[in-house]
Amino acid sequence: MKKGGRNHARMVTTETLNASAGTHRPRLMRGYCGLDSETSAYLEQVMVELSFSARGHDRILKVARISADLEGVESIQMQHLLEAV
Repeated sequence: MKKGGRNHARMVTTETLNASAGTHRPRLMRGYCGLDSETSAYLEQVMVELSFSARGHDRILKVARISADLEGVESIQMQHLLEAV
């Protein structure tokens, strides 16, 4: 991994997400783990059907973000969310 590349920026972002607490965390999660409308609707459906908590929601997004990073894509896609769930 190059220190100055996208992976380094993502590692710093992950550290920020892990270290932040309170009201800042949801805003950071939305900023770094953005979803398109279809993927967002699916996540909402999963949250309701499986009765996941807000913490579960954040963890799913984190795992999906990691999956997208491993594939080298900028945004979380449906396949990443399916893997995370």
